Amino acid sequence: MKVRTTILILTAFTATACAVFIPMRVGPAEDISVEITPERIALGKQLAEGIAACGSCHTTGSFVGDPRGDMYLAGDVITLQLEGTVPVPNITPDLETGIGGWTDGEIIRALTKGVNRDNKQLLPLMPWPEFGAALNKEEIYSIVAYLREVPEPVNNVAGKKDLSMMGKIASSTGMMYNMFAKSSTYTDYQPRRDTPQERGKRLTYIGKCVDCHSYAPKFPFVAFTFGEPLGGGIYMQPPGWPVIMAANLTPDVETGIGGFSDEELYNSIKYGKRLRPLPDTEMVRWPMMARIPNHTALTDEEIADIIAYLRSQEPINHDIDAKEAAKNSK
Repeated sequence: MKVRTTILILTAFTATACAVFIPMRVGPAEDISVEITPERIALGKQLAEGIAACGSCHTTGSFVGDPRGDMYLAGDVITLQLEGTVPVPNITPDLETGIGGWTDGEIIRALTKGVNRDNKQLLPLMPWPEFGAALNKEEIYSIVAYLREVPEPVNNVAGKKDLSMMGKIASSTGMMYNMFAKSSTYTDYQPRRDTPQERGKRLTYIGKCVDCHSYAPKFPFVAFTFGEPLGGGIYMQPPGWPVIMAANLTPDVETGIGGFSDEELYNSIKYGKRLRPLPDTEMVRWPMMARIPNHTALTDEEIADIIAYLRSQEPINHDIDAKEAAKNSK
């Protein structure tokens, strides 16, 4: 009986420690009021409806290719093999179910530190590590202004959370924040805009490329490298769906993008044309396809910069298609 009581006490202590870890580490939301101007709304619209692609996750149905126009940014629920069922929040200015009642500081902390109003860790499906690293203050303020003014308020509760054990640990202990906070990919990154490669690098951060396309040689059996190199291999798999792995974006000729022209890369990034067509599709697949409507808003210069950055990477010979086929044949 004493052993059981001790275990219960230790468990309760650990849970309490985990619950306070995140707000202690990240700190309270900043007491700030963002001035809303037409210029900020325009810049926020350019980012949110372009490279940041907020609607690709937060619009009901978008993540799996069936977006609802009347539920723009009203939230969704995503079920993944590893994380479990993850509600994607309603980020319309609805006071009851959206972020209409949030302070500007709370929105900024969620965007850049991955902590919501209730001091819970947001899983990095939400690219807060990239936003915190690559967006400047004016851009962050502009996204806040956009979210305050542009989306129609929609009263919608995103869905019921049913996280796996891994998801629960990640969202309650601050594990994700700690991992990203110590990753040189994010902590040492200084955004620059003086060369096409540096401008492209910044766009790949904001667009989450450096997270989804991280190199994962044996994932999930060993820790993968957050961000660069962009050798691909990470997958997100809804129950019952086949495994779809993130592509190798390094300039390896055999398995990456090295054998393709700038025009082919342009059509893939902007319009979703798959570089290596499959028997059943010539287009990129879920979840990348959810981002393509936003990529059509990118300028030719922005896409050229992204291509320049990808071509500057070290080539990695990583046959994603073969790994994907082997995993689906089991």
